[in-house]
Amino acid sequence: MAWNLTIIFLHLLLPQQRLQFNVRDHPGFFRTPTNTPNQIMSLKTGCPFSKEASSHVKKAGILIIGDEILKGQVMDTNSHFVCKELYSYGVKVARIAVISDSIEEISKEVRKFSSRYDYVITTGGIGPTHDDMTYAGVAKAFGEPVTLHDDMAVMVDKWLAHRGYDRDVLQRMAELPASAKLLFDANLPLASFPIVIVRNVYIFPGVPQFVEKMFPRLARVFRTELVTFHSREIHVAKDEMSITSQINKAVDKFKDTVTFGSYPVYDNLYYSTRLTMESLSADYVQKANDYLTGLMPPNTVVKFDKNAVPNASANVYAIVGDTNHELHQIVAKAVKVIEEALEKFQLENLCICFNGGKDCTALLHLFHAVIQKKFPGTNIKIQSLYIKGDNPFEEMETFIEQTTKRYLMKTWTFNAPIKNGLTNALKEHKELKGVLMGTRRSDPSGETLGYFQMTDAGWPQIMRISPMLDWSFSDVWTFLRSLTLPYCPLYDRGSSHRGGFFPCKEASLCLQAEVTDVLLTWGERVWK
Repeated sequence: MAWNLTIIFLHLLLPQQRLQFNVRDHPGFFRTPTNTPNQIMSLKTGCPFSKEASSHVKKAGILIIGDEILKGQVMDTNSHFVCKELYSYGVKVARIAVISDSIEEISKEVRKFSSRYDYVITTGGIGPTHDDMTYAGVAKAFGEPVTLHDDMAVMVDKWLAHRGYDRDVLQRMAELPASAKLLFDANLPLASFPIVIVRNVYIFPGVPQFVEKMFPRLARVFRTELVTFHSREIHVAKDEMSITSQINKAVDKFKDTVTFGSYPVYDNLYYSTRLTMESLSADYVQKANDYLTGLMPPNTVVKFDKNAVPNASANVYAIVGDTNHELHQIVAKAVKVIEEALEKFQLENLCICFNGGKDCTALLHLFHAVIQKKFPGTNIKIQSLYIKGDNPFEEMETFIEQTTKRYLMKTWTFNAPIKNGLTNALKEHKELKGVLMGTRRSDPSGETLGYFQMTDAGWPQIMRISPMLDWSFSDVWTFLRSLTLPYCPLYDRGSSHRGGFFPCKEASLCLQAEVTDVLLTWGERVWK
């Protein structure tokens, strides 16, 4: 693929993109002039289930084009993105195919998809080199020649000619199937790379960054008021085979109105099976959800928040505002301490001591929630200090890496022992004045620790901030699990959250991580 030239072209155009074209003049725009607002509402949510609404569901096929995908040299993320977008527009994806850079194969698949589906989306193969065959393949599918497209030629010349590329290279970038239309801002036709349309085929580049920027342009082309997919999920802490009969019973009861899905999950801390329901009727999908939930074994349905991190501020401050909540007092106090820390120090002067333990995991979520509320709409990176022990377990390292990404942290890693690690951290990051720690009263030396207290004499001087001093072991687990927050899976191996000891070697590392949270509260005597 000639990605370099295509990327240059797209980079020049996309930042100036405006989406002001008149979609109602586009042949793909779905018109519903005979339906009143009341009729539209009855089609979407009315009971009984609306066959008329079902008849308006459009179907799409996706063609991912590229030898590099088939060889495993490049991971395809475009199909996943396009499927999500189309689903949100009320368009059902019926098939996805990955095909090679072959004019014959592209032609055959485009012709087949075009006849079967309302829309065909292609990605990849639109550069000027020998293996960029998409335009030629689409043209052949409809018996058209590939010709120089005047508008595309103007765009190519304007944006690329001054870079000194050969004229034949520039010309090939502008050669499209004869009937091709360009979908861009009609007021500024040279300000955005166009989506090339041939009949019901919408042609995109293969670079995911540009697919994701360009594709939303089709929302107003594809979306119709008549179709909305309503969906619900149930998360069950039982394996799929043990609840098969209940699932089948619900499927049979709602077979004409609701589509069900059942998916075993092996890497979640809270549930083992995810059940989905989808319908064009919000009423029916809710009824199916209530019915299937009632069939599940007692205490197995989990109220799982798949957006627990984005929802941090709302969920944490809901506890703060609910005086009847079992965690109200300790969460409110912890939040107040963090808020006070942000008044005493600038955010760049603070970091959190994070090493994967349960206490600092809870503290990280609290810190993130307060930052979300204080600085809404920003992507501030939390500064994290990780003092790494000898031979850490892979699971712990993986959890720290995942958490760093999940919370958008900027993690600084230093080797133990603790004192040396802290010394080196403060040498490299002289701006640090305070460190948030998950220390509790029951931890060593936690009894006499204040919420704000400098490190002991003989240690590198920094303010220790301990918002969770009043929390118990049980409080930490109640907080983590009630908000369905991720935590290090080694805890479950050792059953530590059930109050037991650490019966396995791996789980002992989690205890080590908790101890690391505490070590900075000790004086120099600990290391003598």
